[in-house]
Amino acid sequence: MELKNIFNNEEAVSPIVATLVLVVVAIAGAAAVGGIMDNLSNDVGSDTTGATDDIATANELLLRGSTSVQPVSELLADKYMRQHPNMKVTVMGTGSGDGVSSTGLDLCDIGAASRPVKDSELAVYPEIRSHQIGASAVAIISNVDVNGTGLNFTDVYAVEKLYNSTDEDGKAHIDISSDALNITAAEINEGDGTGANTINVTVYQRSEPSGTEETVSKYLSKYGSTESKDAEFINDESNAKGAKGNAGVLAAVEDDANGIGFVDWGFAQQGLNDEAVVVNGINCQPLATSTADISDADDEFKLALEGESDYPQAMTRPLNYLTLGNPTPEQQDFIDFALASSGETQECFTEAGFWSMYTLNE
Repeated sequence: MELKNIFNNEEAVSPIVATLVLVVVAIAGAAAVGGIMDNLSNDVGSDTTGATDDIATANELLLRGSTSVQPVSELLADKYMRQHPNMKVTVMGTGSGDGVSSTGLDLCDIGAASRPVKDSELAVYPEIRSHQIGASAVAIISNVDVNGTGLNFTDVYAVEKLYNSTDEDGKAHIDISSDALNITAAEINEGDGTGANTINVTVYQRSEPSGTEETVSKYLSKYGSTESKDAEFINDESNAKGAKGNAGVLAAVEDDANGIGFVDWGFAQQGLNDEAVVVNGINCQPLATSTADISDADDEFKLALEGESDYPQAMTRPLNYLTLGNPTPEQQDFIDFALASSGETQECFTEAGFWSMYTLNE
C-alpha cells in the first residue's frame, strides 16, 4: 500500500503510528539530501582542486586564440601529449581578439595572440599576463606572375592604395607598363583598367579580427598617407574580399589567378613550396618567387625584426601565450615546453615557419 493511501485512510493507522511513519520518512529524506550534497561537494572539489594536482595527473588544457599561433600550438600540443600521456591539449584557432577575451573571461587555460595585448584590453582584463614564445613576419603574397617574378611595392603608399581603392568586387588594377618590379601608388587604379599592360587583381583581407590584419593596418595607418589614420582601416574602409585565417587567405590567393593578400611568413613559405604564390616585396625586400629564395627571405625577415632591413619592421610581430594571472603549474609546464631549446620544440617552430625564442636569442 502506498504511503499516501495510508494517510488518507483514517481507520488503517493510529495517530501514533502515523507520527512514527512521518519520523521515518523525515530521517530517510535527510539522509538522501545529505548523500546528494556529499556527491555535489565531491564533484565541485574535483573541479576546483585540479589546478593544484601534480602535472602528471592533470588531464586537460584548452588553448584558444590566434590562427597565426595555431599551427605551432598544434605541433607543440602533439609532442607535449606524447611526453604527458595523461594530458589532453586542445587547440582552437579563433583569432587574437578572441584569444585575449577568452583568457580574460577565463574561458580557456591559455590564450594566444599574434600581437601585443592592447592597453584597452588590459583596462578590461588587467590580470592577463603575456608570455612571448616566438615571432613572425607578415608577407604580401600573390598569384601574379610578371615575366617570371612577382610584384614589388616600392613603399607603404603603394600597399595602402591597393587596399584603399578596391572596387565593390574587391578588384584593383595595376599598371605594369613601366616596371613590374617597382609598383608605385601612382600605378594602382589609374585609368580604366583595360590597358594592355594592366593587371586586374583580386585583393584579399581577413574576414575576422586578427593580429595579422592588425599588423598590416597599423603599418599602413602609421606610415601611410594622412587619409588613413584608422588602425582598423582595412576592415572599416577596404572592399577587399574576406577569407578566414591565414590558411583561408592563402587558399584564396592560390585559387585565384590574379589574387593578392597578406599572410604570416610561415604560410607564405607553404605557398612557395606549393609553387602556387610568390612573395611580393615592400621597399624592394624580400622578393621571393621560388623555394630557392626562402632562405634569403627568412634572413631578411629576421633582420626586419631588429629594424636592420629595408623590409618594414612594423610588419613583424610577437607570438604570445596569455594566462589569467600567473600561470598554474600545468600552464607553466606547457609554456616552458614552448620555450625549450630541445630539438622537438624547435622542430615545431621550423615546421610552422616561425621563429622560436631560442632561435631569436641565439
